[in-house]
Amino acid sequence: MKEEQLNIALAINRISVLRCAEKRLLFQTIKSISQFRALTLYMVMRVIRRKIRLRHFNLEQYLLEAQQDSAYCITNHIRILMYSDFPPQLQAIYDPPFMLFLRGAPLPLSFSMVGVVGTRTPSSLGVAAAAAIGAECAMLDMPLVSGLALGVDGIAMQAAHSHHGSVVAVLGNGIDHVYPHHNQELANAIVGSGGTIISEYPPATPARRYHFPARNRIICGLSQSIVLIEAPERSGALITADFALQEGRDLFIHAGPLDSERDAGARQLVTAGAPTIFSLREAVAHHTTTAPVRNIPTRSPSISAPKPTPTTVQPTPVERGPA
Repeated sequence: MKEEQLNIALAINRISVLRCAEKRLLFQTIKSISQFRALTLYMVMRVIRRKIRLRHFNLEQYLLEAQQDSAYCITNHIRILMYSDFPPQLQAIYDPPFMLFLRGAPLPLSFSMVGVVGTRTPSSLGVAAAAAIGAECAMLDMPLVSGLALGVDGIAMQAAHSHHGSVVAVLGNGIDHVYPHHNQELANAIVGSGGTIISEYPPATPARRYHFPARNRIICGLSQSIVLIEAPERSGALITADFALQEGRDLFIHAGPLDSERDAGARQLVTAGAPTIFSLREAVAHHTTTAPVRNIPTRSPSISAPKPTPTTVQPTPVERGPA
């Protein structure tokens, strides 16, 4: 991509009120910096066919921030990926990102990636399960995707990294810092050993509560299968399970006791028909012997872009915290 086009894309990415699909539509319309500078809010609304409220619409500020983003990425060896650079399975989701910022190795092109999610406060059994699944990902040469959160995410990623597996961490904040900071050392180790960290948010973007559901759709979009390890009823990990079912990805619940409040959300999914596994090898066997389990009734997540309601369920939105 030429420098002018990249600066236009980065400037459009800074218009946070726009949805990802709207950013793509606007980017296809704007051919030069001078054309971008001539934009009015009314013109933007005509392009995206939606009314938006924006107190400050400062094109020069967006261009300045775009230049700063570009300079930061060049200095810190951050790659910028556009839609055509995404793995096919991520392109195929309902709401793919407008762009991704990437530290480390290129994204694996394999569709056999496994998303591992779960509670931030796992039991001792949950800790052991997350470590075992992470290690299996490495041994089976299946890249592990997760959110670098405390608890199940970080434990699984640490295990995969320790066993020399491929790891992809998806952030809910700018690529320039790690949240939570507790996992900064793990993030550095992942990048240093050939892993990947990605974010759809520009540098210096802080972690916001509503970023985490949006991040979870990327975890799901990269993965062939999602493994859920312990999730209470309002766990953010259930949002990833929702996305998996809506996007036609395979969902597996780790077969722990499932009899505590810590497992209430996972237990609901099992009751609704989600298969349970003790090991990742069972999930691999499931791929080769049965059709994927999909369309399990779940609650729909709430993110910045609308999701189509599956015809087989009547979703009931609930408030959930970050994974």
